[in-house]
Amino acid sequence: MDTTIIAPYTKALEAQKAEYAGYIADGVKGIALPATKEAIPTGKKNFLTDSGWVFLVIGVAGFIAGLIVGVSGIWIAGCIAIASGVYCLIKGKQQLTAEAFRNLGNEVYGKLEGIIAHVSGGWTKNVEDENASLRKAIVSSAATPDAKVAALGEMADDDYLHVDTAELRKEIDDVAAQESLEAFTTYLPKAAATLTESLTEAAKARTAALTALSK
Repeated sequence: MDTTIIAPYTKALEAQKAEYAGYIADGVKGIALPATKEAIPTGKKNFLTDSGWVFLVIGVAGFIAGLIVGVSGIWIAGCIAIASGVYCLIKGKQQLTAEAFRNLGNEVYGKLEGIIAHVSGGWTKNVEDENASLRKAIVSSAATPDAKVAALGEMADDDYLHVDTAELRKEIDDVAAQESLEAFTTYLPKAAATLTESLTEAAKARTAALTALSK
């Protein structure tokens, strides 16, 4: 097959890879994180915090009543209720914090998904459009019928960009579980590297497919 037919597509591939690599880098850098842990939107209450306040009210009332009537069992029960209330409030606050970081993780994952969708969709369209153009160029070329058939048989519309989104989701969940903004800050460059590596692999596959046509 005449290599001059393939050359423009090989050249265009490098430009496409550079364009999408830049989009990934800029997109990930553009993911804004809260400036401080306190700036992360956090729920005000949940079942545990509500229960904690109930225990505290009952406990304080029981403690005071026990002191007034001089019955130690009542004020001891009040102290136990107060301790239970404090425990529920602490655990409730911990749950609210964990939920806030999970929500932040969901936001980050959603933005990464958007980047992946843009790059993957654009890459797929480029491959399909180029293959359609290539098929026409091969058919109208001066190659022998056998060479044309062989070249067309080598073509496939499956040189797609693949990102393991399930693994990406797991990584973000693990980061969120650390309940640390620093963990997210450290993770984002890693995510960008993962997406860029997927782009590199797709470009390698596309190069191999084009090279096969030129033989």
